[in-house]
Amino acid sequence: MKRILGVLMSIILVASLCGCGKNESATSSDIVEVIYEEETIYEGGSAMSNTIDETISSELDSSYNECVSSDNVNTSSDNTSSETAENKLLLNDSKVLEKIKLNGRTQKTKEGIVLDYTASAIEFNTNSSSVLLQIEADAGVYYSVFVDDELKTARGVTEQGVNFIVLARGLQGGQHNIKFVRSTEGRSYNSMTAVYLQLDEGKELVDSAKNDSGVLIEFLGDSMTSGYGNLIESGSNNVSDFKYEDSLNAYPYLVASKLGFDYRIISMSGIALKERKINTTTYPTFYDFYKLENYYKDKSTLYTSSNPQDVDIVVVNLGTNDAANKTLSKNDGEMIAKYIDIYTNLITKIGYAKDTKIVFISGIMWCHDQLPAYNGAKDKLNALGYNNVYVYDIPTYRTDGNHPSVKDHKDIAEKITKFFKEKGVV
Repeated sequence: MKRILGVLMSIILVASLCGCGKNESATSSDIVEVIYEEETIYEGGSAMSNTIDETISSELDSSYNECVSSDNVNTSSDNTSSETAENKLLLNDSKVLEKIKLNGRTQKTKEGIVLDYTASAIEFNTNSSSVLLQIEADAGVYYSVFVDDELKTARGVTEQGVNFIVLARGLQGGQHNIKFVRSTEGRSYNSMTAVYLQLDEGKELVDSAKNDSGVLIEFLGDSMTSGYGNLIESGSNNVSDFKYEDSLNAYPYLVASKLGFDYRIISMSGIALKERKINTTTYPTFYDFYKLENYYKDKSTLYTSSNPQDVDIVVVNLGTNDAANKTLSKNDGEMIAKYIDIYTNLITKIGYAKDTKIVFISGIMWCHDQLPAYNGAKDKLNALGYNNVYVYDIPTYRTDGNHPSVKDHKDIAEKITKFFKEKGVV
């Protein structure tokens, strides 16, 4: 089934709309509707992506590329003009960002907001009935859109280059909350940058979307934390395809949502605490991955956009890939001693405050080998003044080598939330 979505875009008189070589603005006669977007079908653990008519999408791309000029592209994060004639709110503008809530690990750049990590998101309130988002992205990045906490777009997917995404259309009744969330982890240059929002003429962002709890939770993990393969119930030769991964149905996002917490999810499928090589792929240590702005793009630039001391709770689910790589075994005392130091150093080197609540999680799949090292790291961290350290061994959900399903993740999130409450973590 298809539905018509109106999009404010110019197909005629492009130079007039964009001011290429002129200082004129588009009039209402220059604007035409519409694009067609397929409704999402999301049933039985599978999903079909939103698709946009290719002809109109290419016209959008062409219009944008022809019109980019120094007159209508903001390259300064301190620009004082946040609104153009078309009511475009540039996401590199500090005044616009005052009314944008960021979640997940995000980066503010001169191009906009980079959403390269698992479940990274932008959220805002507006009185506009229609909202268009322009992003620059690699092909195959999945995303979801919420309006007033209701899922409106499930599993949309980007094309290479400029993408125009309808976040809302025909909203009634004043102020609305809109959230755009990346649904997949960052792998192999799957980059996404939110460039600007376009609102109805005369409309604006209103009030900042806030987190009433004031709690920030950070998740450190591998494929299970990313939601790898959770959209299928059994094994598949193509399980690594992003169409089988949905971080919004993985336990970290579900736990944060249940508790109403702000979150950051730093995860990478295949990652281990020690360096790991599979075939021709060499995975960095998790600490090296954590400290970089974006491992896939730049292996030297440090991430500085947030402070680990701001984290209230950190959940660590790492070690399964170490056990798979035979560098960690619960039956090897020498290995356990080394991993006690590795887990301890991970917390201290990242730089979490000593009153941060630290929750080590093992299990879920077949692996419980980290449990002895977790307990040793807890004792060692206690001796260093970290007095809020917890260890939770979750029962095994999959023994066949497959990753947890959406159903499994929902159950895991329930268990973690219950553990948090019983142990006084929250």
